[in-house]
Amino acid sequence: MSNSFKKAVAVLFVFCGLTLFVNKGLCSDQSEKTITGVISAIEWDDNDNVIGIAISVTVESEDDTEVVDYIIGDTEKGKELFNYIDKKVKAVGTVKTDEDGNLWIDVNKYTIISSEEESEEETTL
Repeated sequence: MSNSFKKAVAVLFVFCGLTLFVNKGLCSDQSEKTITGVISAIEWDDNDNVIGIAISVTVESEDDTEVVDYIIGDTEKGKELFNYIDKKVKAVGTVKTDEDGNLWIDVNKYTIISSEEESEEETTL
C-alpha cells in the first residue's frame, strides 16, 4: 500500500470517529446553567391537558425587554415542574439548543420562589 492511501484511510477513520463523537452528543453545545423565570404551559394535547412546559425568562437590555423560553426536558425534576405552572422558579440544569434553535433545559434541581415576597422558599427540590 502506498503512503497516500494509508493517509487517506487514516483521515477517513478520524473523520468517522469525530462524526460519531459529535452525533452522540459528546461534543454538542451544552452547558450547566441556572435560570430564573416563570413556568409556562407551551403545548397541549387534544383534551387540553398540558403536555409541554417551559421556563420563561425575561431578559432586559438597554433597548428592549425580551422573553426567552427554555423548554423543559423529560427528566424526573422536569416532570415535577408540571405541578408549578405559573409559579416563579430558579432551576439548575443542562442547557442545549436543538436543530431548530430552541433552547432546552434538563432540570437537575429547582427552587420555587414565593410570589408574595419574591424570596426563595425554604425547600429546594
